[in-house]
Amino acid sequence: MGRRITAYVRDELGMGPGHDVLDAGCGAGRIAVPLTDVLTEGSYLGFDIVPHAIEWCSRTITPRHPTFRFAHVDIRQEIYNPEGTLSAADCRFLAGDAAFDIAALVGLISHLRPAEMENYLAESSRVLRPGGQCFDTAYLVDDAVAANIARGATAFSFTQDHGGYYVHSAWIHRVNSRLRYPAGSG
Repeated sequence: MGRRITAYVRDELGMGPGHDVLDAGCGAGRIAVPLTDVLTEGSYLGFDIVPHAIEWCSRTITPRHPTFRFAHVDIRQEIYNPEGTLSAADCRFLAGDAAFDIAALVGLISHLRPAEMENYLAESSRVLRPGGQCFDTAYLVDDAVAANIARGATAFSFTQDHGGYYVHSAWIHRVNSRLRYPAGSG
């Protein structure tokens, strides 16, 4: 999947060897690994809330590709980082203004609540250079998908409709509703 995503970003967004890419929610390098073949003159910064994924990427990818850096962000999330100290709604990306050509949020938006998503998109805009592009993927539920969900004909059952967004399952909603955020953080 990482190779397909990388090919799409290269072919459709014009990503080339000298581009600088930020990957929010990079996990264990799903797109970082194939990007090492593309970003031969540019750079890559990936961050994630899962410490062992970042440790693996830093230990495995960075020594072979020194312009590929990885950072752990201590965002609180019940399943992946329950002891985290930051809120995704308040997170500031670990990059300066206008530092990247592409900001990638692959599969990340589907894990964010509305205020968190708004912050991540604003941060993506902040770190992008003029003419930079944000590439994100998310599950979209339109009328046709909603009908398929009702028939049980989808891989994921987004049964928890919260008006402007769906949650994959009641269990995930219960987990998310137990998260504790500081006042005003969303």
